[in-house]
Amino acid sequence: MAHAIAIPELKKRGWAVLVYSAGTMDFTGTAPNISTWVTCCQNSTPPQKDGSTFVRDLPLQSIDRFFVMEQWHARTLTSAYGIPASRVTLLGALDPKSTESAIEDPMNQGSVEFDRCYSRIRRCILHYLDTTTEIPETPNHALQ
Repeated sequence: MAHAIAIPELKKRGWAVLVYSAGTMDFTGTAPNISTWVTCCQNSTPPQKDGSTFVRDLPLQSIDRFFVMEQWHARTLTSAYGIPASRVTLLGALDPKSTESAIEDPMNQGSVEFDRCYSRIRRCILHYLDTTTEIPETPNHALQ
């Protein structure tokens, strides 16, 4: 959902930022979860990808900032892939309406939970984009 939200928001701002989306578990080629797809489409941000990408398949050293939903995602990036903790951010920590830094994955839950998760991810991304000084005016900046 974060990828589907970020792409149009960056385009609206005229920011040329390369955005990746990947999981810390290997579901390579798996189609987007139907509930994720429906939620994104209902919010006019259809998924930009046809299948899942595994984090190991990304150009990890060229990515400036990794946004993750849960603490174990952050630990996986730092311990298994050597990503410095300074480049990993819990997306929920950017939520101006919550003190909870993790965002619970709504998998295997209902549409209400997917909608709630989508709204929270969107709020976090918008807050980040509204307040960041990390994104330069160059087209080669990469976020995941």
